[in-house]
Amino acid sequence: MCLQYEIKPDHIVSTHSPQAFHFANTMINRMHTHLAKREKLFAAMLPRDNPNYGLDKHWLCCYPYESSVNAGQGIGLDIARRVH
Repeated sequence: MCLQYEIKPDHIVSTHSPQAFHFANTMINRMHTHLAKREKLFAAMLPRDNPNYGLDKHWLCCYPYESSVNAGQGIGLDIARRVH
């Protein structure tokens, strides 16, 4: 978010949007305020120094990602952990 303040791009291109778009400064300020509030809330809830440790959806991965088993049947899984 801070780069938005520094660079002040005329247009932003995203793979999630079919057209380039622009955020007005008021919208950037509002997003920055909301993100700062969320960071404080997550920091209070998560047992780490930095809330990013709890917000990284890829910090722990299970392989295979999806499996089918019957009740009582065992299965082998590999777990990969990303260390920050």
